[in-house]
Amino acid sequence: MRIVSNDEPPLSPPPAEPSGPDLSRLRRFSVDAKPPKPERDVHIGRLAAFVGAALFVIVVPWLVFTRVGDSGPARPRATVSPSVSASPAGSPSPTVNPEAGVYELVGEVECVRIRIDAGTDKEILNCIKPGVRLESDGEMREADNFVWLHVEDPFKGIDGWVATQYVKRVS
Repeated sequence: MRIVSNDEPPLSPPPAEPSGPDLSRLRRFSVDAKPPKPERDVHIGRLAAFVGAALFVIVVPWLVFTRVGDSGPARPRATVSPSVSASPAGSPSPTVNPEAGVYELVGEVECVRIRIDAGTDKEILNCIKPGVRLESDGEMREADNFVWLHVEDPFKGIDGWVATQYVKRVS
């Protein structure tokens, strides 16, 4: 038998050793939850979106405004054949329009508008700088107090109309 004094604590079994690592600090994720994206990937994605938007905002207007009246390299173009009309009597003798030929754009303007039809309210097909030569079949019309000449746009290869005050005959 043992004698215990009041000053001594009673004997107790030693504390138990932990059975594994301390898991209290670990985060718990559900099976469906995705781990958070690293910040670097988010920043790279935002940078790529910003660069793409900046390129779009700069390049698209530049392409639009620099192509207006572009005299660029010579492109093959179709020749405009002289207009042929049958005589009233029905004989097969064709006539060549004396106004057909090559015209040069002139004027103290930044560019001369080629329109889809004769008239100042008609759609603009192109705006070409003075000095460029155009072929014409010689057809003319009067509209909106102007005389209009039917020409071929040398850059787009399509027919249009230009006010005669902005052209002079070359050949």
